[in-house]
Amino acid sequence: MKNSEKVSVMIVTLISAFLFFVVIILASASPLSEMGRNANQFNSLGMWIAIAMIFAFYIIPLSIYIMGVDAMKYVMAIFCGVGVLCSFSILLTVLIVSSITKFVNSSLLGLALVCGLFILNNIFWYFITFRSAIKEKKNLAV
Repeated sequence: MKNSEKVSVMIVTLISAFLFFVVIILASASPLSEMGRNANQFNSLGMWIAIAMIFAFYIIPLSIYIMGVDAMKYVMAIFCGVGVLCSFSILLTVLIVSSITKFVNSSLLGLALVCGLFILNNIFWYFITFRSAIKEKKNLAV
């Protein structure tokens, strides 16, 4: 894989990590954090542990991928899919809570927006990461 492709994957992955951090922070600052006893409150130890775990799940596979293990993109694809599922469930929860309570909070709207951006970024990540495989299949078919 060319260096320019690795740089593209790295940039989109880091944007994804940043958006996931923002999702965690906004979710812990929103009224959703008061819904359960295991929910992370803003600036709590649980919130920071969640951010540290997400950081590890992003940085370790990305570092291995950058060092030249191209198979690591499949591990990152699994993590990317899990992140999309998490973000989609948060987005669905925000929409359900907002429609049931008829309460529209700016923090809930911000959380929904960032979840949407995160989902779009991760879908874009799949296209960026696996576009060389698609090109190779086209070349083999011709």
